[in-house]
Amino acid sequence: MRKNVVEISGLNIDRAVRLLHKQGIRLTGVQRHSARTVRLCAHCGSKKLVALFKNSCYNLKIIKSSEPMVLARSLLLRAGLFAGALLFFAAAALYSSGVRMISVTGAEKLDESVVIEQLYDLGVRPGVSKSSIDIRGLESQLTSRLPGAALVSVRLTGVKLTVCIVERTDTGVIAGEGGDLVSAFEGVVTGLIVFSGTAKVQPGDKVSMGQVLIEAKLFSPDGSYTETKADGEVYGERELVYSQTFEEEVTRAYRTGESRSRTYYRLFGSTYPADTSFSAGYSVYEEEVNVRYAFSGMLLPVERVTVTYHEIAYMTERADFEKVKKYIIEEAESAARAVAEESGEVTGLVTEVNDVPGGKLISVRVSVRGAFAVRLKSEDVQS
Repeated sequence: MRKNVVEISGLNIDRAVRLLHKQGIRLTGVQRHSARTVRLCAHCGSKKLVALFKNSCYNLKIIKSSEPMVLARSLLLRAGLFAGALLFFAAAALYSSGVRMISVTGAEKLDESVVIEQLYDLGVRPGVSKSSIDIRGLESQLTSRLPGAALVSVRLTGVKLTVCIVERTDTGVIAGEGGDLVSAFEGVVTGLIVFSGTAKVQPGDKVSMGQVLIEAKLFSPDGSYTETKADGEVYGERELVYSQTFEEEVTRAYRTGESRSRTYYRLFGSTYPADTSFSAGYSVYEEEVNVRYAFSGMLLPVERVTVTYHEIAYMTERADFEKVKKYIIEEAESAARAVAEESGEVTGLVTEVNDVPGGKLISVRVSVRGAFAVRLKSEDVQS
């Protein structure tokens, strides 16, 4: 005997059950789920049920069937859903295992297309497996291949590969007396390469702005020296401080609900009526202008202008810093990171919140790694 577990929904659900009884269909397991839904087991073929409710106001859904074809369709549907889910997860895993996007930051004088070309030449392109990329090796090769790049760092975030470039510019070099190279920043030296001259600092030394990094002299064991050109590269970490103030008492403007309106018509720059005596009537107000065409379908551009003046009052509110502390700090840290990334690679971030008159002071200290001095061309160096 064929059986079908069905769910019927619609208005006057009892009428649908009586309709099945009138057709001589045996019903078992009748369960009312709501005033408009009933689930039951009908001892008849699915085609008869579909034909019976085809043009009715009821929705028929076959939940389970003993008929081979219906059962097969149900199994195929479930198998299709399962296969689709497996395919989706397999595709997601394959997609996330490789590089899909490449971004270049910090390149101003250096063309981004040159960086992309070098990456492609090194075998790094969209679609390549992330596990096959040697980050440190890639940084070293890009630094040597890219003209004008003083420092290159590479980072992988999800499916995005970002190349951060610190260009060789004169902003990190100040020519001192006699052609010495001096630091433009205050910080700690992390790397030093001397091409010509004498190093005055070593990695780990703290330097101040204007301090000599490479001296334009070559010293002999007896203490004598000869003048030369100071040429080399000096890298280090420095600290940038970003500050943001949170005011606990804020004065805001709001509408009191009182308003006055004036309506006039405008045609070719002239207004009708030309009432010049109308004024807002409030000491502080907000003006709202609404313009629309007065007569639709006509050729004359007659505009109906309504000017509404809303009275404005001011109220001082006290904000609760603790409620918005998380979002204020996140906003400050995001802004600080954006400013710092323009100067080099961000290596650390510390946030402090201090009390100040009228509110809070959020200070974000960002550690930035970059060039303190870069190689000077021979024509740029004064002997």
